[in-house]
Amino acid sequence: MCGVSKWSVVLCIVMLGIFSLSSFQGCKDPEEFEPDQDTLVPPPEPPELLEPTDGFVYNVVIDPFNYSYDVLLEWTAVDGNELYEVELTTDTFPPVVVNSPTSSLIITFRDLHRLCEHHWRVRAGSIHWTNFTEWSDPRTFELRMRQDGPLLISPEHDTIISVDSLPIMVTLVWDTLQDEEFYVIEIYEHSVFYDQYIWSENSITIELDETGQYTWRVKAGSSLWALDSYWSSTWQFTVEYN
Repeated sequence: MCGVSKWSVVLCIVMLGIFSLSSFQGCKDPEEFEPDQDTLVPPPEPPELLEPTDGFVYNVVIDPFNYSYDVLLEWTAVDGNELYEVELTTDTFPPVVVNSPTSSLIITFRDLHRLCEHHWRVRAGSIHWTNFTEWSDPRTFELRMRQDGPLLISPEHDTIISVDSLPIMVTLVWDTLQDEEFYVIEIYEHSVFYDQYIWSENSITIELDETGQYTWRVKAGSSLWALDSYWSSTWQFTVEYN
């Protein structure tokens, strides 16, 4: 047998059998799989976007050790899907499509170069469907620096209000910011907390029953903001008898 042992022949036969079996079964890449067109079904309804709420504002605070910000996008799962495509459009730039195997995706904004509006939508896909689902309804979120507190207007700092009798009505006025829904006003008497108000207008009239020195400050907020604004500066006024 030309110096070939019977064990070598047996080994060759076994290896040939293994090769033939693997060739018969086939191991295709999933990306290459093409199902019979007659077995495809129409896609289901598109995903529904969950978070963030449409129009939500992420108020960014600069961290000297971390110049990035994460935004979590979430949507409803679609039965039978194998892949989600998330289309993200930043301001007026062309859209970018990112794939996600699950019904959520974390978008990391680095160096905070994208402090503006972002638009997003999602669709699902499967090799068993005739096409992707329709795109979901789009939503918008915004990255914005956390805002400074409102500018106080009246009564001016260190104003003295002379009265003949008490109680007295004092109107506090401040400037508006940007799309806020409410304001939080804090009043202190002689540096001791006196009262707090949550108000929808940028002025409020309060009743004071005692003379003395009062300080006040204001911050703005919204149900669509991740963070309230910073507090305004603190102003004071004094109520005294004539």
